Amino acid sequence: MKKLIFVFALLIVFSSFADENVSEKNSNEIEFKCDVVNVDTDNNILNLCGNASFKTDIIDLKYADKIVFNQTTKEIIATNVGEFNFNGSIQIIDQAEYKTMRYTIGERIAYLE
Repeated sequence: MKKLIFVFALLIVFSSFADENVSEKNSNEIEFKCDVVNVDTDNNILNLCGNASFKTDIIDLKYADKIVFNQTTKEIIATNVGEFNFNGSIQIIDQAEYKTMRYTIGERIAYLE
C-alpha cells in the first residue's frame, strides 16, 4: 500500500512540472508601440513605423525607424534601431555601420545586417 501511495505522489509531482514547462513556452508575449501601424491582413504582417518599440521576453527593441513583424513566421526586421536589449544585455548600436536587425521570436540569436 505504501508503494502505491508513493507512485501516486510521484505522478502528481511530475504532472505539475509538465504543466509549468508548457506555460513557460507560451510566455512569448509581445508588446509594441509606434507612431503609425500598418496592417497587411493578406500576408499577416504588421508594419510599425516611427519611433517603434517591440518587446518580448528575450528581446527589447527601442527607437527604430521601422519594424516589420511577420506574424506567420514570427520574424522581425527592424531598421535603424537606436537601442536594443537582447537576453538581458543592453547593446547600443548608434555607431554601428549596419543598423538592420533580423530576429525570429523564440530563438536566442539575432542578426545585424
